[in-house]
Amino acid sequence: MNHQATLSVDGRVVATQTTAFTPSKFDISAYAAPGTTHTISVDVKGRGALKASNGRYLVPDAAEWSEAVPQGIYRSAFLRVYPAVYVSDTFVRTSVANQTLGYDMWVTNTSTSARSVTLTGELSSDGGGTFSYPALPSRTVTVGARSTAKVTVDSVAWNLGSASYWWPNVPYRSGYRAQLHRLKVHAATDDGRTSEATYRFGFREATQNGEYYYLNGVRANFRGDNLQGADYDRINNGGKGDAYDTLPGFLPPSAGNGGWPQAVDNYQRLNYNVVRVHQEPASPYMLDVADEMGLMIIDEVAIRGSQSGQDWITGHDNMVNHARALVLRDRNHPAVIRWSQNNEPNQSGQDSEQFEKDLYAAMNGADGTRPIIVELGVGANPNMYPGMTYANFAVISHYVDGFGRYGEGLITVNGRPDGEGEFIWPACNNKQGFEWFATA
Repeated sequence: MNHQATLSVDGRVVATQTTAFTPSKFDISAYAAPGTTHTISVDVKGRGALKASNGRYLVPDAAEWSEAVPQGIYRSAFLRVYPAVYVSDTFVRTSVANQTLGYDMWVTNTSTSARSVTLTGELSSDGGGTFSYPALPSRTVTVGARSTAKVTVDSVAWNLGSASYWWPNVPYRSGYRAQLHRLKVHAATDDGRTSEATYRFGFREATQNGEYYYLNGVRANFRGDNLQGADYDRINNGGKGDAYDTLPGFLPPSAGNGGWPQAVDNYQRLNYNVVRVHQEPASPYMLDVADEMGLMIIDEVAIRGSQSGQDWITGHDNMVNHARALVLRDRNHPAVIRWSQNNEPNQSGQDSEQFEKDLYAAMNGADGTRPIIVELGVGANPNMYPGMTYANFAVISHYVDGFGRYGEGLITVNGRPDGEGEFIWPACNNKQGFEWFATA
């Protein structure tokens, strides 16, 4: 939903939520009952209605320069029915170094009385491999009325070998399918009712150690592309709309078009092992395919300092909440190997170390298993956040050799990974740029 949605039932306002490129969820159980008929309406304000007095947007809109970024309800709307007590979320944590599996479950009780809930889990393969999975312990928790409780299972031994790990398609193999797994969580309440929820994950570990990144203990050098959805949003394909959700190239294969799976295969055949999904977050389908085909993803927020178009002071909470919401949505995708918390913040005029610390805390607090970066615009000091000494944090520069130029320049920070987050633009869409991409 982009961006501020007010949902009403029969004209009665349920709630207002402000989001950016992530789902808005409303609980209407207090406004409806089984066997009754109601009218649900959603009033959405786009970015143009959410501006500070200085004219800046109060929400992370991904691309101020594009008039065609998605507004309103731009993916499917669902009406879902849940039991009174159910598992509302699960986050799976895997450690190759420790050979362990852990997971956090959130159990929601919408009833008016406390409930005792017993949780059990079961593992299975998603991707062809056959494994003797470990048994998972049960947990029993009392969840208060109209509340949510977090339940943790930790340090489950995982001795299934490297064939059970999620690996990228490197070196390229045609038809490659990464190994994935499923965790089915079963909830049984003290009134005899049960429910189940299944979550897909990959067993892998992405880490930052000093000057290098590692995947499953193997040093990883990343080479790939920036994919900016707003570049495609203006394309008229039966009507203008969000590229990821309307253009065949971002959807499942269709007649005459290989869809997003073919695009991923094209990247991999060029020996690209990573794509930075830049500013406009990927659709869940795109991440599912990346999981399955072994394409690593740098998952970036819609927060940007370029053009100084977003207000990070008045709109501070909207920015931070968006960063957290993106992590909560995507953290079970093994393809996501790094978070990018801000794009070119040095060009905002409102950046501060405290703001970057707030973004980092929101993202790392919702995950804690991946490295996080800030991507700086041209001319920025890579040491501009001296207090951000976190072991999994790094600053990556853009256009070290200048715009539209191919070069070997590098800005280094001792004890941190080095790289160049954006390169050769705007030459990237001409013949010379394609040749540079293919041969760099």
